[in-house]
Amino acid sequence: MEKKVHYEGLTDAEVLESRKKYGANVLTPPEKDPLWKQFLEKFEDPLIIILMIAGVLSIGISFYEYFGLGEGGEVFFEPAGIFVAILLATGLAFYFELQADKEFTILNQVNDDEPVEVIRNGNVKQIPRKDVVVGDIVILNTGEEVAADGELIEAVQLHLDESTLTGEPVCGKSINKEEFDKNATYPTNHVMKGTKVMEGHGIFRVLAVGDTTEQGKVFEAAQIDGATASQILFKIKIPMIMPSVTICTFLTLTNGFKMFDQNLSLTGGDPGKQSQLLALNIYDTFYARSGAQWKGIGQAKAVVFFLLVVAIALIQLRATSSKEVQQ
Repeated sequence: MEKKVHYEGLTDAEVLESRKKYGANVLTPPEKDPLWKQFLEKFEDPLIIILMIAGVLSIGISFYEYFGLGEGGEVFFEPAGIFVAILLATGLAFYFELQADKEFTILNQVNDDEPVEVIRNGNVKQIPRKDVVVGDIVILNTGEEVAADGELIEAVQLHLDESTLTGEPVCGKSINKEEFDKNATYPTNHVMKGTKVMEGHGIFRVLAVGDTTEQGKVFEAAQIDGATASQILFKIKIPMIMPSVTICTFLTLTNGFKMFDQNLSLTGGDPGKQSQLLALNIYDTFYARSGAQWKGIGQAKAVVFFLLVVAIALIQLRATSSKEVQQ
């Protein structure tokens, strides 16, 4: 009979010492450029450059028509319109990027506050993800995100989604040397921060937190290569969470199209069928009207509806999955 191991974990004093030595389990945000510099970066877009060249040429032509040909001031309407369009395009792009950056900062803060099960002082307790320290013993369950880099000390049918780091959606993890995969990007008995438990459960001891994790090294490498905050956001951070976005969007979209019972119980399509969704419309066509022709129309609607949902779902799936990290 296998003997059950009892883990003590770190004491409160050891936690404070570890946090002082290795730091908190958060990624250091990159230094942001001043707002004026972020705005000027929008004028580096090739389309904006083309519009500015067209605007300058249009101004030259307008001056010739005004002074050379004696035409009225309306000749300046065209170049003015071009530069108004440029300001609108750059202004909106700058605004939406700022909003996206703010929302992503909030998302990161929420992610850092997600509860994690750890063993400390011989007891299992929940702490925010950002409070995990090197040496902590962390419990992994299905559906959870790995809080830090670490070495497994227990693993039962454990499979992780490492697509955020390696592009591999399913990686088997084990502590048995016979099951180690020599071709794996990371050791079979190691787990990495930011990956997700797809199946099974396990326990691991934290080896690295924050910027020293593999995820942290990705962000650091991007900053060393000169990536701006917006480039890191759109080229690294968002692609790293795209697997979750893909799944959530796919399920929300398809379930939205298939919604029937809520529509029937809440409004029944009233008033005047103005709140009737497609699924309820098909139901009414087939059952609420008499005559064989309506049965055929209802069946035809159902087939077209099925093909529509499949087509839209596949287009959405392809569009979002193409933005995921591939290595």
